[in-house]
Formats: sequence, structure tokens, C-alpha cells
Amino acid sequence: MPPITIREERILKSGSPIFTISVPSINPGESQDYDLAEEDSLPSTAKEARKYLPLDYCEVTNDDPNCAVSLVINQVESLYIPAATIKSISGKNMWRIAVKNNDASTATTAGKIKLVLQRQPITVDKYLRKYKLGRGRLFE
Repeated sequence: MPPITIREERILKSGSPIFTISVPSINPGESQDYDLAEEDSLPSTAKEARKYLPLDYCEVTNDDPNCAVSLVINQVESLYIPAATIKSISGKNMWRIAVKNNDASTATTAGKIKLVLQRQPITVDKYLRKYKLGRGRLFE
């Protein structure tokens, strides 16, 4: 496999910028989807996220005192977030996320749920698992 590029190496060492999404109001039982690979489905604060895919860190702040939500990752995994709670998940490759309103009768309040997304810098453990040194260059 060819050596990684300078840009890829910079992303490995530094990670990506932090992308913030303020979730609009979600009706009971519905969800708000974000396809991170499609610029049109993202708000302006996260349009650059597709350059750093897959993202591997997400922090969900649910400041809505009445509604519990779920974070659905890649349409497969789900993380339950109770009302007035902050939860984070890392180490999962995220290409698509959705926030689902679990409440049966109350809509979420616009701006009360925030997502913080990032591709984290590589740790020494991840580096040693994924790469081996060879002739002073990184190879997969």
C-alpha cells in the first residue's frame, strides 16, 4: 500500500476541527437525519465535516427537560439519551447519524439538543495497532 499523504498524516496527528449541530424541533416519534457525506443535509456549522470522514466522536447535549432522545449511528446502533443529560460516544466510525425523539406526546424544543462531532487525533495505542514503521515512512 502507498505511504499516507501529508494531509492524512496531519489529520491523524491533529484530528479534525470540532463541528457543532444545533438540532431543530423534532415531533414525537420522528427523527432528524444527518448524512455526513452529503453537504446538503448538514447545517452551515458542519459542512466541512465530510472532508474528515469517518468521524469517530460525538457528544450529545440534551438540555430539553421533557424529552428523551436516541442517537442512531449509521442506521444500526442506538444510544439512549435521557432528558437533561450529556452523553458521548467515541471509537465508532460515523457516516450517518440521526436524533430520534422517543417521547410519545411532546416535541423537542429547537436548539435544546446539540451535537458535537469530531474526528479525534490518533492515540499511541491506535497508531501501534494500525501502522508499522518501515524505512522512516508510515505504511498501512
